[in-house]
Amino acid sequence: MAISTVVTKLSEQILPIPFIIVLIVSIVISIKTRFIQIRMIPKMIRLFLNKSPKTSGETNQETIQSRNALFAAISTSIGIGNIVGPIIAIKLGGPGALLGFVVAMFFGAATTFSEVTLAVKYREKLPNGGYAGGPMQYLEKLIHPIFATIYGGSAALMLLAWSSGQANTFADIMRTYNVPTYATGIFMAAIALMYLIGGIKKIGNLSSKIVPTMFVIFCSISIWIIFM
Repeated sequence: MAISTVVTKLSEQILPIPFIIVLIVSIVISIKTRFIQIRMIPKMIRLFLNKSPKTSGETNQETIQSRNALFAAISTSIGIGNIVGPIIAIKLGGPGALLGFVVAMFFGAATTFSEVTLAVKYREKLPNGGYAGGPMQYLEKLIHPIFATIYGGSAALMLLAWSSGQANTFADIMRTYNVPTYATGIFMAAIALMYLIGGIKKIGNLSSKIVPTMFVIFCSISIWIIFM
C-alpha cells in the first residue's frame, strides 16, 4: 500500500476528532450559559453603538471603541477562506455540508465568548497602560506555562503560513495585471509593518474602515450569485 494512501486513511480517521470534541464542548458551554449567544444580542448591540470606550472605568491611549474591537476581530474572518472553505466542503460533502457551517457557527459563538471572557479576566496591565491578554495568559495561569508556550508558538506558525498564503494569492491576482509579485509583496509588507507599529488602536481604526466595506462587497456578491 502506498504511503500516500496510508496517510490519507489516517487523516480521515484522526482529523475529525478535534472538530467533534470542539463541537461537543461548544454545545455544553451553550447549555451551561443558557445560550448566551442569543441572550446577549441586545447587550451586544448596545456595546456596538457605544462611543465611549471604557476599560475597568479607565480610558487610555491603548483603549479602542467596542465597534473597532469587533471589526479588528472579524477582519481575519472575511477573506479568501470564506470562499474556498464552503466550496471544498460542498464538493466533498454535498450541499448538506452548509448545515455543518451553520451549526458550528451557532454553538461556536458560545465557545468564543468563553475564550474572550477568560482572556479579559486574566489579562495583565502593562507599564505603558495597555494590556497583555489572550489565551497565553489564562493557559499559563489556569493550566501550565508549557501550554501557553505551545499555543503561542503554534499561533505564530499558523499566522505566518496563513498570512503568506493570503499574500501569495493576492500577488497571483495582481500578476494578471502585470504587477510583479515582488512589488506586491513589498507593498503589503510595508502597509502591514506601518499599522503593526501603530498598535492595536491604529489597527482597530483601519479595520473599522475596511471591514464594513469588505462585508458589503462579500454579501452583495454572494446574493448576486444566489439569484443568478
